[in-house]
Amino acid sequence: MKDEKIRKYFLITIHIKILGAVFLGVIYYFYYSGGDTVNFYDDSTYLYNYFWHEPSKAIQCIYLNLKKIFPNRNFLVNFRFHDTSSYMVVRTSFIFSLLSFNTYSIIACYFAILSFIGIWCIYITFRKIVNDNSLDQKLAIAILFLPSLVFWGSGLIKDSLNISALGILFYSFYHLFIERKYKLKYVIFMIISIMILKALKIYILYSFLPALAILLFVEYRKKVHNKSLRLLITPALLSFIVACIYLVMTNVQAEGRYSFENLSRSAIIISDYLYRQSIDQSGSAFKLSTTFDGSLLSIIKLMPEALSTVLFRPTLLEARNPLMLISALENTFLLYLTFRALRLSLKKTKNKRLIKHNGIIYACLAFTMILGLGTTIATANLGSLSRYRVPFLPFFICALFIIIEKSKKRIKESHKQNVS
Repeated sequence: MKDEKIRKYFLITIHIKILGAVFLGVIYYFYYSGGDTVNFYDDSTYLYNYFWHEPSKAIQCIYLNLKKIFPNRNFLVNFRFHDTSSYMVVRTSFIFSLLSFNTYSIIACYFAILSFIGIWCIYITFRKIVNDNSLDQKLAIAILFLPSLVFWGSGLIKDSLNISALGILFYSFYHLFIERKYKLKYVIFMIISIMILKALKIYILYSFLPALAILLFVEYRKKVHNKSLRLLITPALLSFIVACIYLVMTNVQAEGRYSFENLSRSAIIISDYLYRQSIDQSGSAFKLSTTFDGSLLSIIKLMPEALSTVLFRPTLLEARNPLMLISALENTFLLYLTFRALRLSLKKTKNKRLIKHNGIIYACLAFTMILGLGTTIATANLGSLSRYRVPFLPFFICALFIIIEKSKKRIKESHKQNVS
């Protein structure tokens, strides 16, 4: 890296991610007395110990279904061995355990490095898209140093792999379709990242694809200078995007678990269960005023309340523990950025036009709305919501920073022209 500032960000971020991974383990072990990261480690330890008795079968557990390896044995009764997304984390942890003699701290550091690869891909991609050195520091704050991403996006946990795959997908898509660098490595990276997201949390993938389609549409349309040709291309590109979204939604419908009917039923059941559990444990429960029934009308009614909840709660008044206080401070900063971006973007006509032709802003906002709405509907605990929003949060904050910085420059230019 020739840029000294970028090299500094690179080194600082690696150290922060490793510290975040260690801190996550400490919190889960000593504060929560268990939880996801502990369970994943216990399951991978089981496979690690089994490796020393049946190494060939243990290795097969990495790439084969356990039922194929053990057709007549029922000792693998743990839920995580039968849940595809959870077992993805377990098998990854098992691979790292073989490289670290099953030392938790080292396994967590491996996961932190995977997460770092993802967020670094997001950062350098945004730098290329924005192409403004004055925004480097702000993008670093939004992506590399965001407290939620440092904590929930590090360590032995699903979110580390989600962020890694999401970042690589974003990076590969941009180079392949926007910069049109047709290299095999980008195709391979895209396929691998899509497979990982599909195995872990497919709804993140389904939320991100429309955002990528919007980015593609705006960027390609912007390169056409002839107005008549642009008018002809616009319907074709819009039809292509609609077709892509239709294919995605058709696949969702084909997946019984992710059909709209089952999604609405599951969302209600999960939300009610989490709400009751949170109340019983004196947690930070919340309940939306409108019930989601799977209809378009219910989505429209829910959207304002759901998005304000996922973006700006918990507030400082709702913080009940140190972790929630950090999240509340982050949300206060996010609320300030949102109001500032709205004020500046609506101040001048040129600023409105700036947003209109900036595809990355639309893509980030679309990803935020789709994933934010979905996670809020299926969650009833503010602590869990702080974790589930991690994938879209850096994209949303980057969009706000871009709007603020570009609008300020336009206002300054306009002021100079008026003075001259």
